Amino acid sequence: MARYSDFASSDEAVLIETDDFALVYDKRNKGFYKKRWSSATKSWTSAKAPYSALVAKDGSTVWAEDASGKTIASGEAGVDDASVIQSAVNALQEGDKLVLVGVFKLLDTIDLSAKPGISISGFSDKGDKDSAGTGEIKTMFDCSELGNKPAFKHEPSNWCRAPSFENLVFWRNDASKGGTAIYIYRGTMIYLRNLLFKRFNTAIDLEGVWNGNIENVAFDSCGSNADSVAALRIRDGGSRDLDHSNNIKISGVEGGGTEYAGISLEGRTRRVSISHVRYECGNGRFLLIQDSAQFNTLTNFNILYGSPAIEITAFDCKKNVISGGTIDTVFHGEGIVSRGVDTIISSVNLFKAGSENGDFAIDAENLHIIIDCVIEDGYGGIKIAAQPSIIANCHIRYTKETGIRIYSAKYSRVVNNYLTKIGSSAGATGVWAIDAWKMDYGIIAGNIIYQPSDGPQCFGIKEDGSVNALIEHNRIEGNVANKILIGGYSSGAIVRRNIGYLTENSGTATFSGDGTTTQFSIAHGLVSTPTKVLVTPMTADAASDFYVTADATNIYVNYKSAPPSGSNNIKLSWYAEV
Repeated sequence: MARYSDFASSDEAVLIETDDFALVYDKRNKGFYKKRWSSATKSWTSAKAPYSALVAKDGSTVWAEDASGKTIASGEAGVDDASVIQSAVNALQEGDKLVLVGVFKLLDTIDLSAKPGISISGFSDKGDKDSAGTGEIKTMFDCSELGNKPAFKHEPSNWCRAPSFENLVFWRNDASKGGTAIYIYRGTMIYLRNLLFKRFNTAIDLEGVWNGNIENVAFDSCGSNADSVAALRIRDGGSRDLDHSNNIKISGVEGGGTEYAGISLEGRTRRVSISHVRYECGNGRFLLIQDSAQFNTLTNFNILYGSPAIEITAFDCKKNVISGGTIDTVFHGEGIVSRGVDTIISSVNLFKAGSENGDFAIDAENLHIIIDCVIEDGYGGIKIAAQPSIIANCHIRYTKETGIRIYSAKYSRVVNNYLTKIGSSAGATGVWAIDAWKMDYGIIAGNIIYQPSDGPQCFGIKEDGSVNALIEHNRIEGNVANKILIGGYSSGAIVRRNIGYLTENSGTATFSGDGTTTQFSIAHGLVSTPTKVLVTPMTADAASDFYVTADATNIYVNYKSAPPSGSNNIKLSWYAEV
């Protein structure tokens, strides 16, 4: 079905349009009228508007009217915009819809506190029903002269349904960055859609909010380092059990030029789900989780820059999940810094992370599960500290410094990771691919460390200061010196079955006796002199009385009398262990 704009004359400007409705401005007669499609007559007829109130501009006049066309209020455009909008809001009932057409200059806050559940809507080139890109939104608020006052606020005395906002642009000029665009306190069923914010300290401030959807929002040059506030804040609305924010879905976030953070989850915020993110952080973060915010998730994201890009600040930030995305900090800072507990970081690609020595792509403290991540071309790879953690199935390459570092994290497991081209900034002196300190009862197993011959030399696995650490089934190959080092402060370490660093070996050895030789040597291939050697005769001529000695290269079988002459008549089975 064709829309009204397909038939409009040159004297008609279609301001709002859906498949079956159009708000039209008559340029010649300087008036507004409404059209609705009639399926019965197959024609456009005059109709009641699909909104409760309209605020629009006509040259020097701003006015508000209800759905029947009756004027609610009017005033001077650019001076009385806020008061006319407030009058339209005051005329609404719960659940009503206010539509705004034009560019409005706000000199005061629009207070929605007494009007639960109303809808504030602009319009876009795509119409009222479709998702609009920020460039298609035609309703804007100039908040440059608001100071620190919010453009819109919802601050009721008790919990109630919050207002919704869609298809709107909020902006400030270069000289007036600051303030808040939308402030909602103790609201439920929030709906924010197709919104663009420019140069606000806090674009959206949600305080004590339950159950909401935020879709397709963009933040340009928002957030404030000076005030330590993010472009989008979600936080507690009080100290009572139910005053925290909870159960909010955020999908479709864009931004750039951020200070401090794009999104901050504060207080006891719970169950915020963030997805479909494309964000350029500047020197701020995209996501900041702090205080005791728990059970929140971030997925499907692409983040550029950041220092760090994502940060979880506190031990009480528990059970948060970061999964399925890409971070490229371009050496501005670390990728993910987390001090939370029971944090899961999975399937994240991190590139060019870190800005100085000692930085890591993932810098984690307290209990973490870090799995299936790719880290490339940065400073350090992954660091875990303080509590038992798991690093598994990660691919780490082209790091300037240590690939994986474990620090005072007993019972941790570092398993099935692939590390290559480690220590590119250290030259021939090398750095450790895996460096563990005080990893009591921890496990380093199933890892592959491969250093190509055309790259810098690195060291393999270092363990020190630990009790009963287990290092087994690792493969260490290529230009790797000091493949496994157990430091002097370690006790009870078990090192076994590692390819490239043999600590146990076995086999059979066959010799031909000549009647005079009493000592036969067997190369054991171990990394050092074995402490345990077992030799078993397999032929009668080998069963004479003998004793065994060993050094760093060979096992020596010493007969008290020479075995008889014969061809391959001395056959021995042997086992050696460092």
